[in-house]
Amino acid sequence: MKFKYLILSFVIAAAAVCFTGCNKPPFAFACDIADGATVITPEYSFEISATYGGERCDVRVALNGIILEGENGKYTAFLNKGENEITATATYSEFTETRVYKVVYRTDFEILTDIDDATIVNESITFAASATFNGSPCALIAEVNGLTASAANGNYTVKLNKGENIISLTARYEDLTERTERRIVIGEFDLQTNLTEGDKTEAELYFRAAASCDGELLPITVTLNGREITPDGNRYKLTLDKGENKIVISARKGNMLKTYEYTLRYLDDPPTLETSLKDGKTYRGGKLGFDVTAKDGLGEKLPYNNISFEADWNGGGNFSPLTTIKRVWDDSTLTSFEINFKSTEFLPHANSLFDFKVIACDGAGRESFEVYEMTYIPAENGEQTGEVIFALEGFSIGCGYFIKPCRIPVYEGVNFALTLTEIIEENGWTYSHTGTIESGFYLSGIKGLDLSGNRIPDELWELVPGRVYQSMAPENGSYDLAEFCYAQGGGWMYSVNTVYKNYGFSDYYPQDGDVVRVQFTVALGNDLGGGGAMGGGNVSWLGDDPDYGEIMELLADISQTIEEDGGDSTVYNEVINDIAKWNISQKTMDEQIEKLKSAYGI
Repeated sequence: MKFKYLILSFVIAAAAVCFTGCNKPPFAFACDIADGATVITPEYSFEISATYGGERCDVRVALNGIILEGENGKYTAFLNKGENEITATATYSEFTETRVYKVVYRTDFEILTDIDDATIVNESITFAASATFNGSPCALIAEVNGLTASAANGNYTVKLNKGENIISLTARYEDLTERTERRIVIGEFDLQTNLTEGDKTEAELYFRAAASCDGELLPITVTLNGREITPDGNRYKLTLDKGENKIVISARKGNMLKTYEYTLRYLDDPPTLETSLKDGKTYRGGKLGFDVTAKDGLGEKLPYNNISFEADWNGGGNFSPLTTIKRVWDDSTLTSFEINFKSTEFLPHANSLFDFKVIACDGAGRESFEVYEMTYIPAENGEQTGEVIFALEGFSIGCGYFIKPCRIPVYEGVNFALTLTEIIEENGWTYSHTGTIESGFYLSGIKGLDLSGNRIPDELWELVPGRVYQSMAPENGSYDLAEFCYAQGGGWMYSVNTVYKNYGFSDYYPQDGDVVRVQFTVALGNDLGGGGAMGGGNVSWLGDDPDYGEIMELLADISQTIEEDGGDSTVYNEVINDIAKWNISQKTMDEQIEKLKSAYGI
């Protein structure tokens, strides 16, 4: 028995020696902690357990050396900012093993802005602002006095109030935010100067200027067209450039800059003046419409109220102002006026020659004028007062003349809206319109025209904006040539004596000898040389844009002679064919005029 005991003791001892040696079973840890992870909330939950040789063992968990209590291997820790150390020590019998895990709790916002260095110009500040969270870009909300500001390429431009302003910048990442504020106080600037804007006739300019903010006198800077001017105390001497001059007075206090801008124009040329009136003309119609283009010495259109009118009733050079001249229309190119010969100013001087003066005055007081001799011979309402040369055209769509040049009688008190609609109906067509014959008449369409072979010329088609189709097929066997046909800018317009009128047919009262062209445009008049009638300046896609007045009068008279007396119409038809095209040259026009005169002995 003793022998057996000794052998058993040896075995146990040997086993103990082997168990505590290099071949002991390892500890196995099960843990969902991501070692080295960064988290953005302080509350951190995890699970950890361990086995030894397949047997579950005890685990002691500590956060930064402080033991954590858990349940069934589940733990919740409250991290410190920065790096945290979680240790898990497993114990089995007298054996232990410790694992160490690093977890970083970081909520580092960084808000970057140059507000403190930005200059506040005229109560307006432009600043850059951005934010990062844990080193990566994050959302930023900028507010000025409680109102959200919008950014363009990371820059904010905001208007500040007089007095205190609060600019807040709030960085946001998920549910986390961090905010910073800037307090900006805007002072009350005041400028004292005798400088005034306007047109000047002298190049030399003297003025005084002084600026203050909240009662504190400030240094100022004065520039003329970007050039700094050296003062003599608070007195400044400038030499203006011809044309427009920009004077800027700047006052600064801290990072606040206040600027005052003045625009002055130095004019050394008088205005220029052009009208559609003819000298020495006798008028029988009671209303005369005419156009005035007046420009200052720099070529800028003068406002309509810089144009005035006078009359010398006796020819002695004694002009008196006129007050009954009516302004019909004003746009960026010209101003249209109307004389009512039956007004109390004009009617007492009927049947007598008088001088009519048109005066243009610029902002510097310089004047130019034109004087026209005219005579008004009254007519009864409905009495014929003369004839106009008239044509209805479709050159831009390849249709030539719908109505060839002819003489149309005109009558006292009858506007051209009524005359035109009667012409349309006499030709068996119908028309659509807006407004009334008496007011605001606009010819929107004519139905029944022969549009055989209609097609916008290729060289014009390439220019047309909003184009839809180059040629038009009839609908239900009939054509309706109306606004928006062919292109968005399609429609009817008219000219009188080469001027495209900027008012409707109901406001035009024809006078004897007027040349009236009613034309279809595909581009708001730009294709006719009449883009200015739409108020956008004198736009023309034509080359020479010859005057059709002379040849229309010749054609009207030749046509009437051929119709009344017979005769060869060959040359007449050839000329009609050659001029009824879009964009003919002045050379072609001159050749066709000479061709008519030679053929018909004119």
